[in-house]
Amino acid sequence: MGVSCLGVKRGLSLIPNGTMVRVAISKMLHRNRKADAIVDLMRDEFLEDFRGRMLAAVAIRSKAVEGATCAKEGLAAFRREIHSLKGTGGSFGFPSVSLICQRFEEFLDSMEASELGESGAVSEYLDRLFEILEHRHDLEGAELNATLQALPLRPD
Repeated sequence: MGVSCLGVKRGLSLIPNGTMVRVAISKMLHRNRKADAIVDLMRDEFLEDFRGRMLAAVAIRSKAVEGATCAKEGLAAFRREIHSLKGTGGSFGFPSVSLICQRFEEFLDSMEASELGESGAVSEYLDRLFEILEHRHDLEGAELNATLQALPLRPD
């Protein structure tokens, strides 16, 4: 049996009522459900990683406030956590996390290490990220624009 230009084997007839078509569609839907389940699992794993990185960032900041770490080392470690979130957010369905973290990194770059624990603006960034995590919902459109516009560009 040869193959036609449509990729269908010649001589293969459809079973009455389009049964072969329904079987093919059913198989495709099954594969899509599996793919959706994998995407959902990856999203859940991202959210757990997100939570862990946010808690690590808060712990680093707390140590900086207490003076338990060198200010420069504390800021560098804090920035690494934010950088990691920036890199993974968009890949797992949270492009707003990547955008907010990009802005946060730029903010941190213009900040003195000693300001990490004292800056109310750092708290604003952390609060926005925790809200996304809590709601498990990415920001889009006007909501994302309003959030980005409300975040400070420079330290207090």
